[in-house]
Amino acid sequence: MKGSTEVWEELSAMGSSLNAISRTMPFDLPSEYFKNLPNEVNLYLSQNDRVHLPESKMPFSVPNQYFEQLPKQILQRTKQSSLNKKVGLVTILLNKKIQLAAAAVIVLIVGSTLGISLLKSKTFEGQLAKIPVQSAQEYVMQTSPYLISNSNSTLNIVPNQLSRTEIKQYLDETGWQ
Repeated sequence: MKGSTEVWEELSAMGSSLNAISRTMPFDLPSEYFKNLPNEVNLYLSQNDRVHLPESKMPFSVPNQYFEQLPKQILQRTKQSSLNKKVGLVTILLNKKIQLAAAAVIVLIVGSTLGISLLKSKTFEGQLAKIPVQSAQEYVMQTSPYLISNSNSTLNIVPNQLSRTEIKQYLDETGWQ
């Protein structure tokens, strides 16, 4: 009870009006009140003629032969539900096959994409794309007598200074066809 006295002390320190209320229970029941209540109500009703209870009708009804037929109905429904479970198992298996097929398609798409990218990197264009532009320009400047460099360090072909025979000879020498 130490905790409850601390609460009351805190309430009085706050100046609360709850502290002034008595802590005893204001209501009291006779002993065995709920045990004797049904008998007392029946006695009161039988002694007073002025109390008239309405006739009560059952709000619910049960079909004829309901309880006799109930076990058969339950058995029939359980058999139907077991058939439904078998059908459910078949649909689950079909769903698993569809899931496996979808996974296979995804693996094929990813694999083919990776394969194409690997093959592309091994082609001439893929290998050429890996060479830095600066290195390619330096190589061309060193090996080609027909190219000159301007002040912006870009390559320009000298226009109209090459004859057709020189171009053909260059292509034949380098292996172009």
